[in-house]
This record gives sequence, structure tokens and C-alpha cells, in this order.
Amino acid sequence: MAQYQHLPIFKAAYQLMEAIAIKTKDYPANYRSTIGYQLNTEALALVMSIFKANQHADKSVYIKETIQLTEMIEMLIRLSKDLKLINIESHAKFVELTDSILKQSSGWLRSQIS
Repeated sequence: MAQYQHLPIFKAAYQLMEAIAIKTKDYPANYRSTIGYQLNTEALALVMSIFKANQHADKSVYIKETIQLTEMIEMLIRLSKDLKLINIESHAKFVELTDSILKQSSGWLRSQIS
């Protein structure tokens, strides 16, 4: 079992969590306490889900959770862009990271099923 911090998927999720934490602190107060809080909560849960997937024998449950959390983060990021809480460059960075996480988690899930 690889140490979780060396997994490319963990590195991408951690980068995403860090970027979300930095960006959401600049949200206006009413959005920081709603959308910003939810983004930070889901990003932390995402990182923990990857950690759990790496530790457990039945990884598929946690990998599916990772996919679901990433998709929820994508939705909140899109909302942030639509509300003009983040700029296009930040949105592109977030999309790049979430796409990477989804591709890696889908591959990880396929390897567990076969």
C-alpha cells in the first residue's frame, strides 16, 4: 500500500483543498458562510476520502465517495464562477484539478472492480 501523501490523486486533491481555502476567504461574507463553507467542507472530505480509500481493503466504497465529492465541488465551483466570486483563471485551475481527480478516481475504481 502506497503512502497516501505520495499518491498523485491525493496531491491533486490536496492542491484543490488548498486553492479553495485561499480563494474562499476572499468571498463576500454572505457567500463565505454558505458557498465558501460548503466548498471547504467538501474539499476536506475529499482529501479524507482518498486517505480512507488507500487504507481500506474495500476501496471501491471510498473511491465512489471521492467521485461524488469531486462532482459536488465542481458544482459549487461553477456556481462561484457564475456568481462572479472567482475569475476565469481560478475557475480553469479548479476545473483542471477536479478533472484530474475524476480521471484518477475512475481509473482507480476500474482497477478495483476488475
